[in-house]
Amino acid sequence: MIMKRIKLIHTYKMQNTFTIDEIRKYILSQDSLGDVLYNLSVSKILEANEPEEDDEDDEDDFDFTIKI
Repeated sequence: MIMKRIKLIHTYKMQNTFTIDEIRKYILSQDSLGDVLYNLSVSKILEANEPEEDDEDDEDDFDFTIKI
C-alpha cells in the first residue's frame, strides 16, 4: 500500500503531517461530521491514533468453577 502524508493547513501550531489512515481513524473516532470538523486538531488526531490498552487479562475472562 502506498502511504502518502497529508499536510494540514499550515499555522504556527500545526506542523505535523498525517497519513490517510491516521486521519481516517480520527474521523471514525468522532460521533458526527460536525464533531469531526469542530474537534479537528493535531492533539485529537494523535489521541485517536494512540494504541488501545487492555486493562484486563484475557486469561481471566472465563474463570469459573464447576461443582458436581
